[in-house]
Amino acid sequence: MRKSVIFFMMLFVINMVCHAQGRTAVGQEETVSEFHVDTALVVRMRYVATVVGPAMIHFADSIAVLHGGKVTPINYKSFQSTIRKCNQEKVQANEINDLVRCTIACPYDSLHSMITDLVQTAKKKGIFKKYKHQSYLDRGYWGDMVILNHGMVTSEIQIKSFYMAYANLDVNMVDFLGEDVCTKIKNETGLESGMSHHYYEIIRDATGKYSWEDKNKAIEENTKYLQYFWEDYEKETEFYK
Repeated sequence: MRKSVIFFMMLFVINMVCHAQGRTAVGQEETVSEFHVDTALVVRMRYVATVVGPAMIHFADSIAVLHGGKVTPINYKSFQSTIRKCNQEKVQANEINDLVRCTIACPYDSLHSMITDLVQTAKKKGIFKKYKHQSYLDRGYWGDMVILNHGMVTSEIQIKSFYMAYANLDVNMVDFLGEDVCTKIKNETGLESGMSHHYYEIIRDATGKYSWEDKNKAIEENTKYLQYFWEDYEKETEFYK
């Protein structure tokens, strides 16, 4: 399994860099992209995201508290990150799902009920857009996402187990999960929190800051790191088949 993860992660890196440079993915002829990001639209959509952010976080909090979950603060995508994603996916800012997002972390046994409650409640409120289960090999991380429709802009709520959150969130983990949960996970794994996020930022970088050797090393280190957290991912993937 580890070799297959490294292989697909390397393909992911190559394709991401190709798209960022305006070329087609591996295996296709190289073309010059004529896509241009509407920066004025980026500014407008980021402003709208700040308007709907409080409503999203209120909705997430109202569901999380029923399932023993914890919610991160609102995360607004920066101007540069928005530009980068628009270029990578060849879309404009109004087509991006996660201009505003948050993450709910909960015990693994509560994941199913949490997701079900989020989806059903969002549908009743008329704000449900879609649900997505994303595997590790899709984008370098895993988790479940509920996308909400607020009219002009959408928001994204990610749902992860405590262990999954410990591995790949870039937050103050003690403040977020609590000292008892963090101590338990660290004692079991012997690992610091958030390192998968650190490696992922190196892997997906398309600015030239990191060499291919750096990226390959990050893939290998990330794979070693995540083997201690794959149990939740594998069970979750099996559950949703």
